[in-house]
Amino acid sequence: MKEDSEIQNWCKELVEVADFKGISNELTNNEDLIEMLTVFIFISSVGHAAANFGQYDEYAFPPNYPSILRTQRPNTKVSGDAFQKGITSTNSEKV
Repeated sequence: MKEDSEIQNWCKELVEVADFKGISNELTNNEDLIEMLTVFIFISSVGHAAANFGQYDEYAFPPNYPSILRTQRPNTKVSGDAFQKGITSTNSEKV
């Protein structure tokens, strides 16, 4: 396992670039690879589903849907406070 440069580079990239938690940046045996793949698959499937499938319940209600803002999309970045103030004034004027 240590001689396989592709697996070692992939593992190192997951830890250092993607900030993948819970594994070392070097795989030494098959058990390490199995553990890392198990965590990776779990996070990609079950973890993703748990975090994102509840969004339908929130955004299926039309007033919560993002398109209800009724204004042009911003073309420049604004601070959080300015964004909140713009959202509040836009919605209160349109209602």
